[in-house]
Amino acid sequence: MTDSSKPPVSHDSTHETGAFGAHVGLQITSWELNRVELDLQVEAFHLNRGQVLHGGMTSTLADAACGYAGTHPDMPEGQRQAVTLSLNVQFIEPGQPGRRITAIGEKVGGGRSIFFSRCDVRDESGALLAQAEGTFRYVG
Repeated sequence: MTDSSKPPVSHDSTHETGAFGAHVGLQITSWELNRVELDLQVEAFHLNRGQVLHGGMTSTLADAACGYAGTHPDMPEGQRQAVTLSLNVQFIEPGQPGRRITAIGEKVGGGRSIFFSRCDVRDESGALLAQAEGTFRYVG
């Protein structure tokens, strides 16, 4: 018997990002052990009152990239889920409407229950929009 409430595990770029990720438009474009690339096409509903990418959306993208970096299906322990313990985001430039934003997350250390990741968020021109680092706990 399978649990239909869990998204299917895939090793390719079509891996499900869950209901929230799908709702906001996150897409996994590359995922390998300890590294992930997530893309977001900036739409009108992602913008703040100043008509640039909302900082909360930038943080969401960075959080997801950092978390996915430590939870690849081919981990020696098998795929695991994780929760964010802390996330620190430095905002550098605003994301512009209509641009494609990419977050590259990398697992940089950790042990059996906790891991650390970092992330750069860039737009399609290569401009650095934000940097983040986080601490995550494996669950389940």
